Amino acid sequence: MDRVTLPEAAEQLGVTPSQVQRLIATGELRAERFGRVWAVDVASIRERSALRPQRGRPLSEAGAWNQLAQQPPLSGLEKLSAVAVAVRRRARLHRCRALPAELDTVADDERVVLGGAVGAAAQGAATAGLGLDVYVSESVWPAFAVDHHLSTGSAEPNIYVRVVQDENWPFGDDGFAPLVVCAVDSYERLDRRSAHEALAAAPR
Repeated sequence: MDRVTLPEAAEQLGVTPSQVQRLIATGELRAERFGRVWAVDVASIRERSALRPQRGRPLSEAGAWNQLAQQPPLSGLEKLSAVAVAVRRRARLHRCRALPAELDTVADDERVVLGGAVGAAAQGAATAGLGLDVYVSESVWPAFAVDHHLSTGSAEPNIYVRVVQDENWPFGDDGFAPLVVCAVDSYERLDRRSAHEALAAAPR
């Protein structure tokens, strides 16, 4: 994992070092602390840069899901980018690692809703992204992490777990996130191809 210092991360993001520390605290940037020095993951800086906030505040978790529920079909990644920025607080993201043999078990767990490239592929999209994106509710997250032996905050994650507060849980019983949500998930991973294919598979 490539790392930079906290001041270097601040310079790359165009923010102050204290803002970088806040992003680390909220899980929006991955970092490790060595004594009094922070080492910030370069890949997470790139992900954050792709979702650089525009004017105005991002929506709350409830507001984000309300927008996604009412979102009309999107015709391209440029429009998706604006949506992704607006709804980036729709869940708390945990970048996790599981044993490769555990990935299918995670995907088959009835507590999860599949998002990202895998969720889109299950709905007919021509996606083949790396890694697994799942949504779980806040009440089941602690037991879910233990059951699947997930290592959270991994420098080499193979599962992105997005935790949604129970009162804002937006999903039905089919086990898949809507294609626009899958597209946003992939866009946040910088997997533009899978994001495009998810949008293309959405009904017009």
